[in-house]
Amino acid sequence: MIRFRKMMGLFETKNFQDFIKSIFKTRLQQIIQNKNMNTNQAVDNNMILLQIKIMYIFRVLRLIIIILILSYFLGTLWLLISKMLTKNKDDPNEMTFYNQYGMKEKTNFTQLTIVVYFAFTTLSTVGFGDYHPKGEIERIITTFILLCGVACFSYIMGQFIEILMNFQQVTADNEDSENLSKWLGLLAHFNKNRPLSKELTKKFEQYFEYYWQHDKNYAI
Repeated sequence: MIRFRKMMGLFETKNFQDFIKSIFKTRLQQIIQNKNMNTNQAVDNNMILLQIKIMYIFRVLRLIIIILILSYFLGTLWLLISKMLTKNKDDPNEMTFYNQYGMKEKTNFTQLTIVVYFAFTTLSTVGFGDYHPKGEIERIITTFILLCGVACFSYIMGQFIEILMNFQQVTADNEDSENLSKWLGLLAHFNKNRPLSKELTKKFEQYFEYYWQHDKNYAI
C-alpha cells in the first residue's frame, strides 16, 4: 500500500500538466529566440490543442493503470484469503479456490496472472466463469469484496466516459475557433494583406461566440 501511494504520486494530473507546459514553453522560447515565430493567426505556435490532447490521453492511461492496480490488489487479496481458508493444501478434493485450481503447483507468476485475471473479469462484470469461488465461505467473502470493487470500477468507468465526452466538446470548440481564425486570416488576405482592426476582430469573435452558445441546431 505504501508503494502504491508513492507510485500514484507519479500519476498526479497537475504534476504531468506542469511537465507538459514546461516542455512546450521551452519550445516556444526557442522559436522566439530563433525568430521562427509564425505570425499567421491560423497557426498556434504554442500548440495548445496538442497539449489538451496529450492531457486527455494521459488521463485515460491513468484510469487504465488504476484499473489494473485495483485488479492486482483484489486478486492478491483473494489469493491470500483462499490460501488461509485451505486447511490441507495437499488435498485436491478440498473445495477451495487454492486447491481446486492447483495453485500450489503453479509458479508465483502464474498464480498472480490467474488471480488478477479472475479479479479483472469479475470487476468488469464479464465473469467468464473459468475461475470462480468453490467453497461457501469463499462465496460469502467474494460477495463483500466485489461490492466494493464493482463500485470502484463503476466510478472509474464513469470518469472514463466523462473524459471522452469532455474531449469531444473541447475538440469541437477548438475546431470552431481555429476555423474562425483561418477565416479572419482570409479576410486579411483580401484586405491587401493588412490585418483587420482589433475592434472589428473582437466584434466578429463576440458574434460567433454568441452564435455557438445559442445555436438551436446544435442539439441535432
